[in-house]
Amino acid sequence: MTIISRSVTITLVKIRTKIIDNGFAVGVNNRWIKNIYPKIVWSSFPISLRQILSDNAAYFFSIHFSFENKGKIDYQFPPPNLLSFFTHGLWYSLPEAVLEIPEAKFTSEKLLRDAYNSGLRTSFKGHPYLARSVIPPKIIKNSFLLPFSFGKDSLLTYAVAKEIGLKPHPVFFIEPTSSFENANKAKLRLKFQKEFNETITQFPLNLGALRQKGGTLWGWDMLLTQYTLLMIPYLYFWKPQYFFWSNEQSTNDVEKDKQGYIINTTYEQGVFWTVHLNNLLRTFSSNTIISSIIEPLHEMAILYILHHRYPKVGNYQLSCFNDDPKSKKQKWCGNCYECARVYIFLLGVGVNPKQVGFVDDMLTLKKKNLYYMFEHKELTRPLNILFQSWGERLLAFYLAYKRGIKGDLITLFAKELLPIVLKKKKELLTQYCGLHSTETIAKELQPKLLHIYRDEMSRFRREIKRVDRG
Repeated sequence: MTIISRSVTITLVKIRTKIIDNGFAVGVNNRWIKNIYPKIVWSSFPISLRQILSDNAAYFFSIHFSFENKGKIDYQFPPPNLLSFFTHGLWYSLPEAVLEIPEAKFTSEKLLRDAYNSGLRTSFKGHPYLARSVIPPKIIKNSFLLPFSFGKDSLLTYAVAKEIGLKPHPVFFIEPTSSFENANKAKLRLKFQKEFNETITQFPLNLGALRQKGGTLWGWDMLLTQYTLLMIPYLYFWKPQYFFWSNEQSTNDVEKDKQGYIINTTYEQGVFWTVHLNNLLRTFSSNTIISSIIEPLHEMAILYILHHRYPKVGNYQLSCFNDDPKSKKQKWCGNCYECARVYIFLLGVGVNPKQVGFVDDMLTLKKKNLYYMFEHKELTRPLNILFQSWGERLLAFYLAYKRGIKGDLITLFAKELLPIVLKKKKELLTQYCGLHSTETIAKELQPKLLHIYRDEMSRFRREIKRVDRG
């Protein structure tokens, strides 16, 4: 047996759990990692559910070891009741690595074969626990829990939910491997709380240390599901009516790989899994409803509504990966494709990127490769997640061009890609400036939400017509 190390091949990993005064701890061989809650939160969580929560969390955060190292995992507890649930999501999420990490040269067939084989290298101890009935927490109406990252999606979810009269409980997850991001967002958190008289709960995600950092990123596939599981004690404490994940419409897009597998590169954020996550809550006797109230919107629509209807909230946007050394000194590093995409989208919807803290000019030729679009002359999306919003980026460049924005890449766009947009303009406008499905949204919330979205999209399309004529 070997201790976990990123430089040592693991032949056997023993996983244990134990309940502590303010949460639970997961033992990985001789190393213990604590998952801690405020005592007032943990004390509100039924004793009969604590071991079930801890065992499921241990499984959720460690099963990737058998994929990563082809080793055996020996769980020192019975098969958790959500094993099949989590495995279902994992199987449909794993193939996204084919598109996300092309340099690894994965195939869907190999990934799924490894996942299948790993199940036969996994053992448990004992019989499942006797299910005990728990009285569901009494829901407090018109309240919601919101994972809050300061990205455009969670900011808009926060703003629009407050407008329709809902009370927020925002939570910021502190990932142990995201030091630059945590530092930058800690500053934003303090300013946001003061400006909006809001409390943003911080949740240290200590178990995140078990995920692989860099390389092929094993353990990151089911991030949202891991977060949702760990929030269950807060559902008993706050008793929110809703749990909002901020999943936009593009998360339902699919690609087909060279082997013929249909892949949703953001399966965990798509409509089906968002709805299915409610089964996780029901397992713990919670009646809170999981949904995404921004489901009908694509990225450009989200940015338009956020920065035109809620500009004070929008000023806090930070979507940069913050893993570049420049992130120590500035909010947006200017060296990642996320910075590039947000920059051109902001220009497309008529917002000055400096308004949200951009320092770099992202339209110079040296930034060209960050856009991942000028090498491809057809309106298709090559098999790589970086190209997922290629059509929407084309439209953003077009709108920036029509608004009179100047820059090397605008000139290059006009020369090489403008003819493509002119042929597909109607199709692009319909897709990215329209409203789409509302499958995850509770029926009682839809009228108010759709009224806001229709009003803003009508305004956006009128603005586009004026820009187009100019």
